[in-house]
Amino acid sequence: MSRPLNSETISYGIAPRINAVGRLDDAAIALDLLLTKDQDEANRLVMALNNFNVERQDEQRRMISEAIELMSGRDMTDVKVLVLSSSNWNPGVVGIVAGKIAERYYRPTVVIGVDESGTRGKGSAKHAGKVSAKAKVETFAADIVAASAPFAVTDQDGRLVGEIAPQAVIDLLAGRKTKEVRP
Repeated sequence: MSRPLNSETISYGIAPRINAVGRLDDAAIALDLLLTKDQDEANRLVMALNNFNVERQDEQRRMISEAIELMSGRDMTDVKVLVLSSSNWNPGVVGIVAGKIAERYYRPTVVIGVDESGTRGKGSAKHAGKVSAKAKVETFAADIVAASAPFAVTDQDGRLVGEIAPQAVIDLLAGRKTKEVRP
């Protein structure tokens, strides 16, 4: 059954699937779909994009659950910013997770997916409400270029990103003493 092409089908049907493939694999797959003239190829690519979207949703749920588990039982009284990292987290999904955790705990949140070597990570900073994470963080050099822009953190000496990023964010908060929260 074919639905009419309108802003709703694009916003809630097509765009999330195109976005998902870029988060989890190669966005060229979506481009191939948009450029193909072969109906069988288009059908195959639509199924692939749908599968990526389901995988992204599953990954997002798992990561949010793990982040909430990391937070469970913690005294949040003096915590001004959340910095969470894991080698089990997909860097393509950290921005979505950061947004959900920021909404849940109503604090600026940085979520980082650390690579297998434990020396590099990609993350995203988000804040719930009307104040952006960028406004809460005076500067983070070139690593955070916008409130929701992904950032990559690596140490020249190969130190674990989970040890570097939390302190960097904490040190750069405008006049606030902050406890770091990490695994």
